[in-house]
Amino acid sequence: PAVAGHPEQLAYIMFTSGSTGRPKGVAITHRDLLAFALDGCFAADAHRRVLLHAPHAFDAVNYELWVPLLTGGQVVLAPPHDMDVTTLRRMLREHAVTGLHLTAGL
Repeated sequence: PAVAGHPEQLAYIMFTSGSTGRPKGVAITHRDLLAFALDGCFAADAHRRVLLHAPHAFDAVNYELWVPLLTGGQVVLAPPHDMDVTTLRRMLREHAVTGLHLTAGL
């Protein structure tokens, strides 16, 4: 059966890193999630096939998962282990990845 939803209903809770003390839960509504995924900066074809490799608790996963899924694109799942540059290059080529999120090593 269909379940009626509302834009202000909770979609998920994202926890902060706790850099100022204890981690805090931030409520993300369905409206928030859609506004993010449908933002004009993601309108180009560069975000049609995105590599999902961020940990699920990291906020970058919202780009990697929701932007392609909510805009008719595809998610390419990375292997469950850490990727080296050779594996990353192969994944990008073999799966025709058009978008990904990378963080600089600290």
